[in-house]
Amino acid sequence: AIVYFAPGFSDEASKVANAFTGLDVLTVSSIAGDVERGIVLGFDLASGRPKLLVHLTQARKQNAAFKAEALKLMKVVE
Repeated sequence: AIVYFAPGFSDEASKVANAFTGLDVLTVSSIAGDVERGIVLGFDLASGRPKLLVHLTQARKQNAAFKAEALKLMKVVE
């Protein structure tokens, strides 16, 4: 399952991360800062180019696995 969080939920991101711990779900946000708060996958712009961010610790807690090839394209946040 995938749960997408639109802007406006940033204050609750860490609570959301805790709520989904142990569940087979991928949490995704359009706000890059939410990844640092525990959302597994987020999006950012770096020098005008799109960038994927991943919180690997939380990904493991939510049983979300990424292939090495995909991780090479992402910025890892712990």
